[in-house]
Amino acid sequence: MMQNNKNFFYNISFSDLVLAALIVFIALYLLTGQITLFGTHHKTVRIYEQGKLIKETDLEHPGLIRLDKMQLIISKGKIRVFEVNCPLQICKNTGWISEPNQIIVCVPNKILVEITGQAADSAYHGITK
Repeated sequence: MMQNNKNFFYNISFSDLVLAALIVFIALYLLTGQITLFGTHHKTVRIYEQGKLIKETDLEHPGLIRLDKMQLIISKGKIRVFEVNCPLQICKNTGWISEPNQIIVCVPNKILVEITGQAADSAYHGITK
């Protein structure tokens, strides 16, 4: 029933080694994040003031962004306005955004917060203006 496995490594061919090396290389490549699978895609946040890009950051890095007129908070791949000095605070009441092409706009302060990237399972392939 039991076979002697002493000669197991002597039975491996060169093509077996190449295949094993290729599998290890692909696994390492996927683990380093070069290819995104399972619905995770790189997303960035762009913040514009008066139409000019003033800040761009990764949505996956949590933290607080302080601007002159507002504070934004990034947490768990989402962003929202935490504090703002405009009268109606509509931008603060917008809440969390997390998907590409979603925006938060503060009209009195002329600030636009936009998420860019590719949606994980988007039904849309583009937006027409």
